Amino acid sequence: MKKTALFVIATVALLSCKKDYVCTCKMHLEATGFASVDSTYTIDLKKQKKKDAKSHCDANETSSSASYMGIAYSQTTTCDL
Repeated sequence: MKKTALFVIATVALLSCKKDYVCTCKMHLEATGFASVDSTYTIDLKKQKKKDAKSHCDANETSSSASYMGIAYSQTTTCDL
């Protein structure tokens, strides 16, 4: 019984631990008549629970498009833990 209780406590402690995560984001930019641009950047997420790190990472995702003086452009950023 003591071994089972100790195992359960250890498991819960490990699952609720805060860890460091790295969020990798990829940005793609296109403009009519110009070459497209791709870039990648990372965000260090220190001492977070996985669900909180995922939430912070997902918050960096964007998508937009517009037109200015006849040039249309679009930008998309996707992020993954």
